[in-house]
Amino acid sequence: MDIIWHGRGCVELRAGGAVVVTDPPAAIGGTRLASLKADIATLSAPPAPAGADLPVGGTPFVVTGPGEYEARGIFLIGVDTAVADTTGADAPRNTAYCIDLDDVTVCHLGRLGHRLTQSQVDALGVVHVLLVPIGHGGDALAPADALEVVNQIEPSIVVPLYDPAEPPGGGGPMDRFVLELGGVAIEPRAMLKVDAARLPEEPQVVVLDPVA
Repeated sequence: MDIIWHGRGCVELRAGGAVVVTDPPAAIGGTRLASLKADIATLSAPPAPAGADLPVGGTPFVVTGPGEYEARGIFLIGVDTAVADTTGADAPRNTAYCIDLDDVTVCHLGRLGHRLTQSQVDALGVVHVLLVPIGHGGDALAPADALEVVNQIEPSIVVPLYDPAEPPGGGGPMDRFVLELGGVAIEPRAMLKVDAARLPEEPQVVVLDPVA
């Protein structure tokens, strides 16, 4: 599997000839990626209105909320969470997705802004690659909360999705998150290749550069 990050929550997963794109940028207030084509697109929050023109090419099967899905030979589970640690009927909702490709389960936390409950962790199940939104809280996890979520899920590989305006090496939330994990400065790479037969025995952090 190839994992390519396009900034914010937009991640491209490629395996077995299929392409899954999470949170295409126009769905979260970004710009259109005209060259990006998808077989499946997931939207975390807010859900796209009916008939919305997604900013990706192809004719993707679009997933917009919690539930179990199968499309084009790919299995997905959407788990209801919240954008922030708030309660009430009007609290903004977020969907975290687990996506199975080539025997690798990737969990995209979307715009999660709070620690998970045990029932949410159980619903996500076994996760090999965890895509974690890193920020200052709100619609992304503050470093300490991100560390707690990583410890709750126990993935093999952690990929921080940080604000490109606060890149690695600037002392921002990304750097603090790596320090929370007990790591040191990590050189970003353009792509992550994941092989189900060669997952690391100890949790590994991989930092990606956003690809336009």
